[in-house]
Amino acid sequence: MDFEQALRAELATLPGLANKVFPQFATEGTKPPFIVYQKYRTDYVKTLDGTQFLRDGFYEFDILAPTYASLQQNYTSLVTLLQSFVGRNIGTNGPFVQNMRIEDVVENYERQMDWHRMNVEVKFYF
Repeated sequence: MDFEQALRAELATLPGLANKVFPQFATEGTKPPFIVYQKYRTDYVKTLDGTQFLRDGFYEFDILAPTYASLQQNYTSLVTLLQSFVGRNIGTNGPFVQNMRIEDVVENYERQMDWHRMNVEVKFYF
């Protein structure tokens, strides 16, 4: 299982979001709460011995929720899950995550849809 497969499997365990986790964009008509994620950069570790299998993966998670309270609850659940990745293999025989760091968090209100949104940028080292 590669990192993306393992990540999706882990995200599917979030309470109330089992069928509401999407890579890149949500299915049309999906009602919040849901999470959309995407990889936006990968850096492979290079040493004098050459390029290693270890790498930094940079991901964005967008949490969408009908209320601000629900947004905060889903954010807390997401962060707790992501922090649990450190020091273990994720998914089923997925990669070993050595470290995880939240790089940035931005909250927004989508007025046209009356939804609350939070963008969370995360760096994984696996």
